[in-house]
Amino acid sequence: MEEINEKEVEKSFQKEKNDNFLINEIKTQKENISSAEKKSPLSRKNIKYREKYEHIKKITDLMIEKYKLLRNKENKNLIEIYYCIKYNRLKKAQDKYKKLSQPPKHRKAILRLNTKYKRNYISNFALKLSFLYKPRKLWFILFISTILGIIYGTTRVFLVGSTGIYDFGIAAIGQGIAKLTMALLWNSNINITPDQLRILYEILFWSLYIIISIPLFILSYKKLGKEFTFISVVFLVIGTLVANSIGIFLNKYGLSNWLPFGEISKVGNSSLSTPSKVLSILPITWSDGGETILMVVYAILYGLVLAISFAIIGILGGTAGVSGIIGEIYSRAKHKSFAQIAGYMNFAIMIVSIFIGSYLAGNILLSKVNSMGLNETLLYESGLLKYTSIPLWTRADMYFSPNFFATFVSNFVFTVFLNKLYPRYKFVRVEIISKEIEQIKKAILEDERSFNQMVFYDVKAGYSQQDYKMTISITLFTHVPRMIKRIHKLDPNAFINVQHIRNVQGFVYVPEGKF
Repeated sequence: MEEINEKEVEKSFQKEKNDNFLINEIKTQKENISSAEKKSPLSRKNIKYREKYEHIKKITDLMIEKYKLLRNKENKNLIEIYYCIKYNRLKKAQDKYKKLSQPPKHRKAILRLNTKYKRNYISNFALKLSFLYKPRKLWFILFISTILGIIYGTTRVFLVGSTGIYDFGIAAIGQGIAKLTMALLWNSNINITPDQLRILYEILFWSLYIIISIPLFILSYKKLGKEFTFISVVFLVIGTLVANSIGIFLNKYGLSNWLPFGEISKVGNSSLSTPSKVLSILPITWSDGGETILMVVYAILYGLVLAISFAIIGILGGTAGVSGIIGEIYSRAKHKSFAQIAGYMNFAIMIVSIFIGSYLAGNILLSKVNSMGLNETLLYESGLLKYTSIPLWTRADMYFSPNFFATFVSNFVFTVFLNKLYPRYKFVRVEIISKEIEQIKKAILEDERSFNQMVFYDVKAGYSQQDYKMTISITLFTHVPRMIKRIHKLDPNAFINVQHIRNVQGFVYVPEGKF
């Protein structure tokens, strides 16, 4: 069979100035096919004739579908098929048709000037703690809550109780009031032993914490449900019991100031009648460079531990703090980030708590120390000499101290990491390009656990010139792993692009409870 010269084909095609010429030729072939079908099937002569035009029928149908490409002269294969049909070279046309019907294979590498581009599969989407976004039985949730409560209670003793850092939320208010009460008791010259003072501090702190917590738990039961409240209570009770038990043990054996990376200096010694527990209320000064750095390290660690605890408990359906109940209610009502709400609340509470527990209590203590008339040697030995240069009630050293800075750093770390670990109301734009888009659409829209709004577009690949369909969905970041899993079951080669959205305005569907 004579081969067709592609250059001659293109040249001949360029001469066809009238676009309707191709349409007319295709119609002519259709008429020939129709006339062939009308002939008697019993005629041996016409059997081959009809088979011949069955091939033509398939090819001309393809040409009608691809006429736009023919008209715009974008596909040499279709041009050649047309001339094969026109000059009755059907075998050549059939081979070209089969070749054209098969999808082009992707090249493993493409060479460009001084560069080689290799085709690679990329997957860099990652939802932190994604394995927890599944329906879990209550015993599993309570088990995880218990483990986290033990970890939280342990870290709280070492990273808050022994460092001078303020806790978060309601606990910080109790912490500040308890410190102020200790300072007032010592200033009133009441005869009280250090052990009694320590016990009084613990009782006062936890009593205030429980008293403030009870109405918030009642509010949680009414607004957030029984399961949410139960999970939160289990975590907080376990954490509280562990913290108290470890604190009693450390105080019994004189290890209350022990820290894993070194102790932060405390004022007070045996030569001074003032209990060191009272003087430990005083914040460290900016001249204590090493202690300041060490306190910031402990603050960062505490922020990380608290962020992980809040994220896991939040995913499981509870909260890791009493103030988190208020944040959860506001977050659900306004569909705002829980991490940012908690961060703002902690910062506001921190300002008040440090004012009560450091500024007021510290100035009361220093007023008492100044009235005692201690000599310089005793002040130096007790660690109080560095405080004598601070004018009482006038300078901000007792407020904007390293303790304030470390607590602020801890809250900042907590907010940033919690926002990464628990992106509850974070929206993303998901683009899906696939040939199986109809099946993907059906699988996503019929998902029993999630609901996603979608729009669709027809697109064409720039390199392979294949036709695809693309869908775009604005959905929650936490829904994306489930969506990707369902897509890859239907089309492993689907292209998925996830873009973070900073702001959204409009109507979207969001889950009211936990996902």
